[in-house]
Amino acid sequence: MSEKIVNDGLEKSYSKHDEIIRSRYEEIWAACEEIFRSEMSGLESTGGIMGIKAWLEKGLQQDKE
Repeated sequence: MSEKIVNDGLEKSYSKHDEIIRSRYEEIWAACEEIFRSEMSGLESTGGIMGIKAWLEKGLQQDKE
């Protein structure tokens, strides 16, 4: 976070949001690596780009709940 938030509740809220984004990014990266590996090894794709899209939409829906 580039600027200090004075209200401690807001700061905790932003920190939690940053953590959610960071973990989601790590999950996306791992999923992309797995799809790439499976396609490169000649195995059937684990869903390709449509699988990633569906997975992202599911994750975003869970974050809203």
